[in-house]
Amino acid sequence: MATRRSNKKKKSKSKRGAAKGMGVFNPLNPVVPPTLYGDKGVFKMAGTARTALEQTASKNYMLMCAALPGSGTIGCYIRWAGASTVAAEVFTAFTVPLLASNATSGGPTSSRVTKIGLRCTNATTNMYLGGQLCYSQIAQRLKLPTAPSNMTGVQWDAVAATLRGLPQSGPTRTVPLTWSEFGQGGRRSNKPFTAVVSDEVKYAEYTNHSGTVASIDDYFNNVAVWPGSVEEPRPMSTIVFTWSTPSDALRLQDLVFNFDAQFLTRWPLDTVPGVSARDEPGRSSTEVERSRRDHVGIS
Repeated sequence: MATRRSNKKKKSKSKRGAAKGMGVFNPLNPVVPPTLYGDKGVFKMAGTARTALEQTASKNYMLMCAALPGSGTIGCYIRWAGASTVAAEVFTAFTVPLLASNATSGGPTSSRVTKIGLRCTNATTNMYLGGQLCYSQIAQRLKLPTAPSNMTGVQWDAVAATLRGLPQSGPTRTVPLTWSEFGQGGRRSNKPFTAVVSDEVKYAEYTNHSGTVASIDDYFNNVAVWPGSVEEPRPMSTIVFTWSTPSDALRLQDLVFNFDAQFLTRWPLDTVPGVSARDEPGRSSTEVERSRRDHVGIS
């Protein structure tokens, strides 16, 4: 008895299929964002850093995620006492461990960030919600009155207030968020936020890999400007979270942030990544433009 042959074609599994539903600039998507000329002899790497922040009464916070050329540092956070005349109490930078060293200490010779973003989760278990949380997508450099290491709590409050006052649409925008968007009382949600390309030339350039950015002023040279600052390249937009802490201890929130990034790196040929390097082909201008256009405005 003859059997019927199905005309249905089997779907091929590919990287693009595995990443279905994710934008090309989502750091969890393995596909490299397209560029016109491609990349020769590069080793693709991904990294994650995680921090859990427990709110403290009468303290304000700013968390930042940015692509720093030639560095494995992918984020930081600052804590200061509200309305105080002393400098910020805490500056902590988050760095991908495998990319924390420069070339002479075992790291790559050069690198560039291809995508970066973070995921936010409200991990608090109390039954009360309090404090205002805002997400900002910054297309320009922040303007600061003086070097970040010298800024007082009052000055940081003013910067946070300026960010909260930005429009809710456009390349530079601030969106007030509700705690329920991140889950609460055990209902967790990894809400993703991703950066966009702000300088196509700098985005495609490789920089000598310096490893870790440890000081607050060195970090902000990439994302801000102030009198006497040294402006470092800024290839992608900056993601900023600001939130004020309620005075009521019952309404303090616990937040978990996961920083995600992907890199293209170049290594000496006597290393395993150097031997494993491959070429990333260039793409047509139409495909490059489409990938950028599709991503603009996506959080």
